[in-house]
Amino acid sequence: MTDPTLLPRHYQEHFTVRSYETDPSRRLSPYHLMNYLQEAAANHVWHLGIAVDHLLEQGLTWVLSRMYMQLHEMPLMGTAVCVDTYPVRQDKYFFYRDFRVTAAHSGQLLAEATSVWAVMDTHSRKMIALPEAVMRFVFEPPFAPLPPLMRKLRPLSEAAETPNSAQYTVHWHQLDPNQHANNAYFAHWLLNPIAATFTDRQLQTLDLLYKAEALLHQQIVSTYTQTTTAEDTTVLHQLQTDNQIIGLGCTVWK
Repeated sequence: MTDPTLLPRHYQEHFTVRSYETDPSRRLSPYHLMNYLQEAAANHVWHLGIAVDHLLEQGLTWVLSRMYMQLHEMPLMGTAVCVDTYPVRQDKYFFYRDFRVTAAHSGQLLAEATSVWAVMDTHSRKMIALPEAVMRFVFEPPFAPLPPLMRKLRPLSEAAETPNSAQYTVHWHQLDPNQHANNAYFAHWLLNPIAATFTDRQLQTLDLLYKAEALLHQQIVSTYTQTTTAEDTTVLHQLQTDNQIIGLGCTVWK
């Protein structure tokens, strides 16, 4: 087994914003930004020898538990961007990873993110303690870790009386190798019902908690409620299917 101290603790990947990854304002959409982050994370764990393909040999796989993105300025179509990613710590059940997104030519900080990952047993579909192959790493982040996610996201039934809603269906092309909807589609389902009414505002933060899988042909109900102050608008989100909450979120717009 390779000495973990000799493996890359920090990974960098470059992307160019394509036209089909932008929204009507010609800027990278949050959905596609999340895909950039996932791609960089997946390639990093491949180099570490703990990618999905490696874990599947043991009947295990990675799943995303939470993602928090802080958006400073979404890049325009054609912009070359650099994604830096690095694990910051792990405990018995969770693996914590941060991201920095910068403009490749100027170095301008465009976005930051922190994420929480878990390992799932592919047969029971339940989360398990991190295996030794993951726990053996000791990381030294190249940048100061982002603050831990302390906000507790609650179901809308506890936070709102009259939420708005939209409905979606999980299609085959939305599935990933884990046979459930790709993580980024949760962000798409959260944002899509409100995006058209927020064209005069900028998304500042997106906090998304994954509670269950979204499986083929399931109906996803996306509900939300918003509160507006003089400074910003906070939107609380909930994703539900078959009377089960599969995701909770909070977005802030200015």
